[in-house]
Amino acid sequence: MRPTGRPQPETRRPSPVPELRLARYAWLPLILLVLCGCSDPPAPTDGKADATAAQAPAAAPTPTPSPDDALFPDPQQNRPVPQGVPNILLISVDTMRADHLGCYGHPDKATPNIDKLAEAGRRYETCIASSPITLPSHATMLTGSYPFVHGARSNVRFRLGDENQTLAELLYEKGYDTWAEVAAAVLNREAGLAQGFERYRGPGGGAAATLERPADEITTAALRHIAQRRTRPFFGLVHYFDPHAPYAAPDAFAERFDDPYLAEIAFVDAQIGRLLAALIQTPHAARTVVILTADHGEGRGQHGEASHSFYVFDTTQRVPLILWGPAWIKPGLATETARLIDLAPTIARLAGLTPTGQMQGADLLAPAEHTDVTAYAETLEPQLAFEYAPLRALWQAGWKYIHAPNPLLFHVAEDPGEERNLATAEPERVAAMQATLRKLIEASPPRIASQAAGASGGDARLRDLAALGYVGGEDEPDPDELDRFEPRGRDPHEAQETIVAFARAVGHLRTGDPSEALARLEGLLEEEPGNVLLLQHYADALAGNARPQEAIETFERVLKLRPTATRARLDLARLYREAGRLADAEAALNKLVEEAPTFAPGYVELAGLLDAQNRFDEAAALLKRGQDRTGHDYALELLIARHLAADKRAPEAVRLIQTLIQREPARFDAYELLASLLAAEGQTEQSLMTLATFHQRYPEVRRAIDPLAQSLLRAGRPVEAAQVWQQSMDKLPPSGRRHLQLAVALRRAGQSDDALVHFRKAVELDDKLPAAWLGIAQITERAGDRDGALAAYKRLMETAPGNPQGYLGQAALRQTAGDSVAAADVLRAGVKRVPQSPRLLEALTWLLATAADESVRSCEEAVAMAERLATVAPPSLSVADTRAAALACGGDYAGALAVLDEALAAPGEVPEDFLAQVRQRRGQYADGRSYVEGVSP
Repeated sequence: MRPTGRPQPETRRPSPVPELRLARYAWLPLILLVLCGCSDPPAPTDGKADATAAQAPAAAPTPTPSPDDALFPDPQQNRPVPQGVPNILLISVDTMRADHLGCYGHPDKATPNIDKLAEAGRRYETCIASSPITLPSHATMLTGSYPFVHGARSNVRFRLGDENQTLAELLYEKGYDTWAEVAAAVLNREAGLAQGFERYRGPGGGAAATLERPADEITTAALRHIAQRRTRPFFGLVHYFDPHAPYAAPDAFAERFDDPYLAEIAFVDAQIGRLLAALIQTPHAARTVVILTADHGEGRGQHGEASHSFYVFDTTQRVPLILWGPAWIKPGLATETARLIDLAPTIARLAGLTPTGQMQGADLLAPAEHTDVTAYAETLEPQLAFEYAPLRALWQAGWKYIHAPNPLLFHVAEDPGEERNLATAEPERVAAMQATLRKLIEASPPRIASQAAGASGGDARLRDLAALGYVGGEDEPDPDELDRFEPRGRDPHEAQETIVAFARAVGHLRTGDPSEALARLEGLLEEEPGNVLLLQHYADALAGNARPQEAIETFERVLKLRPTATRARLDLARLYREAGRLADAEAALNKLVEEAPTFAPGYVELAGLLDAQNRFDEAAALLKRGQDRTGHDYALELLIARHLAADKRAPEAVRLIQTLIQREPARFDAYELLASLLAAEGQTEQSLMTLATFHQRYPEVRRAIDPLAQSLLRAGRPVEAAQVWQQSMDKLPPSGRRHLQLAVALRRAGQSDDALVHFRKAVELDDKLPAAWLGIAQITERAGDRDGALAAYKRLMETAPGNPQGYLGQAALRQTAGDSVAAADVLRAGVKRVPQSPRLLEALTWLLATAADESVRSCEEAVAMAERLATVAPPSLSVADTRAAALACGGDYAGALAVLDEALAAPGEVPEDFLAQVRQRRGQYADGRSYVEGVSP
C-alpha cells in the first residue's frame, strides 16, 4: 500500500499568547540577557558570585563518611584566631527528633557525621522548639521571638509579616552575603522568611513533584554558595526536609534501616557529611561557625500522635542543637537548657551586633544570661483545624507544664517520656507555673505583625501545603494573647482518636484514595457534624469520588456555618464552573473578592472564568484591581502578563515578566511565558536560551525539563533534546512517557536502535502509550521483523482503537505479505471504528479499486467509499488519484479524467515520481482501462 492522505489541520483555540511582532523591538534580546543573567541578585561587593556558582561541581552520589574520618581539625591544635566576624552556616533539619541521633543516645548510630560534629563542637543536651510546626519554628530561629510575637503561628493562612526584623536583615546590613536553600514549599518566599536574604531559593511550588527538594540537591546548591570567592562573610541557611513524612529514603539507606524514618535521617546525615567535608576543605572553614538544629521532632505514635503539629510533648519539642567553630565555640556538653529563640541573639553577638528588642532569647555563649531559663512552646493547630483548645507549654527547672482545659504536669527531669501526669498531685506547682506562663506572655514584646498582616491565603501555597500533608482552618485566633489565655474548647488530648483518624483521611486524599478518605470522614462527621474542617475535606473527598453535586451541597453547608471560609468558596466556584453553572460560579467569585479583597486566587479564578467567556476587558480590569489590593502576587501578575501579551502590548508584558523573574528567580512559569512569546515571533534561539538558562540554573526543577527538550526537538535539534531527557532519567521517578519522549528524539536523531530500547521501556512502564507501540512497530518493520511489527500494530489498535495508524500499518504488512483479503478486513474495521478518517477511507478505497486479487476488488464499494472520501478529505492530488481509480474501476472513465484533470491543474508542489505515476494512470483511463496494482499498463 502506498502512503495516503496527509495530516489534518489542527483546530485552533484562542491563546493568551497571540502572534506578536516582537522583532520590531530591538531591545528585546538585551532584555532577555538581563533576565537570564540576573536570576539571582548579585552580591553587592562580589561581582564574581554567579560565575563561581556556575563552576561548582554537579551533584554526585557521595558515600557516607565514616565516623573515624577526620572531618574536623583537632580543636586542641594551636591555630591563630581569625580576625573579624565569622561566617554563619545554619543547618535546620525538618522533623528530626533529638533522641534519634547517635550523639543523643540512639543505639543504631545512623548519624556518624552529625555525631562527629557534636564531638568536635558544643552539644546542648536539651533544646526546646517554640512550635511543633515548620513555619512558626523557623520564624522563631530568624527573629529570636516566640510565635505570638512574630505572628507566623501556623503553616496554613500565616506568613512572617514584613514588620518583623529578621536575623538575615541584620546581617545583610552588617555587610554579610546572605543566602538560603530551603527544601519545602512551606518555607517558600511567600511564607515571608526571605526578608534579608539576597538569594533565597525554595522548591518553586506547582506540581506536587516540585514541593520539596531532596537532601542531595540542597547540599549541591549550598556548596555552590560556599565555593564562591568572596570578600565578605556569609550567612547561609540550609534547610533539609527529608525526615518529614511520607518517608522515602534512597534505596541505599532504606535497605540499611528497617525504620524508614531513621533511614531518612541517615540520608540527611550523609549529605550533611558531604556539606561539612567540602566546607572543611575551603579557606572559609577556619572562620565559620556551624549551627545544626531542627525545627521540631515527630510523634511517631507516642502520646497518640503519629506526626506533629497538634501536641507539645517532648517528642516534637525537644530538638538537637550543636554549635561548631573552633575560634568561637568551646567544645563540650552543655547541660543548660537552650531554646530556638536563643539562636538569633547568639548569632547576632557573634557578628558583633546588638540583639534587637524583638529578640526574647539569650546569647548561648554568655553563660551568665542562661541562669534559670524558662522555655515556651505553643500550637494553635487544634484550634485552627478543629476549634479545639490551643495548647501552650512551659519548661522550668526540670518541670514541664502544658496549659490545656485539663492541665498536664510532668517532672521531665525524672520522667523524660512524660508518662506520669502530676497535675492532680501538685496543684500548687500547676498554679505557680500557670502564673509564670502568664507573666512570660505579659512581659513579651508586643506583637510585631498584626494578625491581618501576618495571615496569608495564596491558593497555590495552600495546595502545596495540603500536598505536603498540612491542614488548617480558615479562622485566625484572637490577636490579644491574654484575653485568650484561658483555653476554650474541647481538650485536644481527649480527642486523640479524632485527630489521628482525620490525619489518616487527609493522608488518603493526598495519596489519591478518596474513597477511603470518604469513609473515614463520614465516621468522623457522625461524631462532629458541625466541624467545618471535616466538612471541607469531606467535600473534597466527594468531589474526588465523582459526586460533584453532593460536594457542592457540602461546600454550601460549610459556607452557611462559616461565611468567611475562603478556600471553601473558591472550591465551590470551581465545582459550579465544572458543572456548567457559570452564573453561580461568577457570583461566588465576586462575593469572594468582595469579602476577601487581599485573597489573590479569587481574582485569578474569576479572571479565568471571564476569559473563558471572551470577556477580556472585564478580566483585565479585575486583574488590575486585584494587583492594587493584593500587592505582588506571582500568579496574578503572571496572568496580567499573559493579558498584556494577548493585547499585543509586548514591551509591557516583557517588563512585567522581567520583574517576576528577578523577584522569583527559581519559579519557571515566567521563563516559560517569555519563551513562548519569543517562539511565537520565530525567535527560536532566544526562546531556547530562556529555557536553557533556567534549566542550567535549576536542573532539578522537573517542570522545566520537558519544555526545553520539546523546544529543542521542534527546532530540529533532536540530539540535544535527547541529551536533556537522558540526563533527567536519573533525577526523576521512572516514567513511560519520559522514555517515549526520549525515544522520539533518538529516532529523529537517526539512532533507531537506541530509540527502540526506550520505546520498549516506555511500554514496560505504561503499556497504554499508543505512540510507543507505533514507534516499536515502525522500527521493527523497517528492520524486517514482520511478526514483531504486526504484534506492535495490534497492541496499538487495542490501546488506541481510534488511531488510524494501527489499522494502516497492519493492513500494509498484510498486503505486502500477499494477503489482500486480511488487509481489506483490517481497513474495513478501521473505517467502521473511525468513519471520518481520510487516511483510512483513502487506503480502503484504493485497495478495493486496485487490488490484483479479484476476490478483494469491489468496484461498487470503492465508488461508495470514494464519495465518502470526497466529503471528509481536503483536496489533494493523492485523494484525486484514489477517487479516479475507484471511478475507473466502476467504468466511469470520463469522471476519473475530470477528477484528475482538476487536481493536476491546481497549484502546488508534487514529487516528480508520483506525478509521473498519476499521469500514467490518466493515460490508461483515457484508453478506457482501469488501474490494477501489479498489472502492467
